[in-house]
Parts: sequence; structure tokens; C-alpha cells
Amino acid sequence: CRGLTFPWLQRQVKRMGPGESFGELALMSDIPRTATIKTSSPCIFMVITKEAFQKVIKEHIVKALEEKIQFMTQMPFFQNWERTALLAISHFLKPVHFDRHQVVYRKDAPAGAVYFVRSGECSVLAESLGTPRGSSKMSVLFLHGPNATFGEDDVLYGIARQHTVICNTSLEGYSKDANDFCDKLPLDTLKELRRL
Repeated sequence: CRGLTFPWLQRQVKRMGPGESFGELALMSDIPRTATIKTSSPCIFMVITKEAFQKVIKEHIVKALEEKIQFMTQMPFFQNWERTALLAISHFLKPVHFDRHQVVYRKDAPAGAVYFVRSGECSVLAESLGTPRGSSKMSVLFLHGPNATFGEDDVLYGIARQHTVICNTSLEGYSKDANDFCDKLPLDTLKELRRL
């Protein structure tokens, strides 16, 4: 049954909000749509024709996508990935910015995302040994700088955050939502990460 969709087989792969866009993949690649968009509340959309997209927006999106893929190829986490896999996951990476001294996440918080550092530095902190639980005395376990990945262990194992992460400088990078992080990983990468 070509073109027939069964609602009970569909699953949500991304939740979108104001300022986000969809449909650009099909327009850039000149391929059929690969997803169905459903609204969960009343929405107002701005629609751009394929011709206007090609003239005005495509160049900007292609450039941003190439920059993101170039960044990803420099990261150890993505080193052995095929370009097609990088392209697929790149659409799900959200740009993030954290200010100096801003907490990215705290110990025991739900593991909501994996983070990829483009620039800046952050510290992974743990409670100092012999310090009563709940005390503010923390020790630096790791420093993460450009091309680092953090938060993936908690997401892979489906556990709460094991450490607190705070920015030493302003930090720019990307985040990947935990809900479908494992779904987007190539199988060999997922197996390798789970062995570590």
C-alpha cells in the first residue's frame, strides 16, 4: 500500500517550537518528504516556495550545514562516521551557548542531552571525598575544551547525571536530545560506546 501511513507505527522524532523550520532537507536534496509533521496546538506558519528557497535560503543552509559537518569530522566522537551519517545527525544537533560560570547541568538531574563543544571550556565537577552530601565543596574531575563530547555516558545508560558541569569560559557548541540519541548513532558506534 504505497503512501499509506499507519498512525500506530509512527513515532515522534523531534519536537519543534517557535523559530524552527522543517522541510529543507527535501528541498535541498530534491527528494520526497521523509517525515510527517503534526501540530499539538494551534500554529502559524510561514511558507516558502521551492523557488524562493532555492534563490534565497538554500545557500545559507548549505553553508551552515557544511560548517557543522566540518566541525563534526574534527571530533573524536564522530571520527569514523560516514558523511551520510554525519549529515543525518547534523539536522538534529541544536546550537547551544553557555556563559562563563553558567551551570550546564547538575548532579542527579535527568540526562536530557549530549553536548559537543565547539569553543570554550567547562569543568566536570564531583563532590570532594569525605565531604558531607549536599555540601558545596567540589573537585574538578575533567576539563572539556574544543572538540570534546560530554554527557553521553549518562544518556547511553539512561541514568541521572553523575556529575555537575560548569563553564569556565563562554561555551559554544551543539546539543543532541537524549530521547533519540541512541537511535541516531550508527550501530558499530553504539556498540563501541557501550563497551567502554
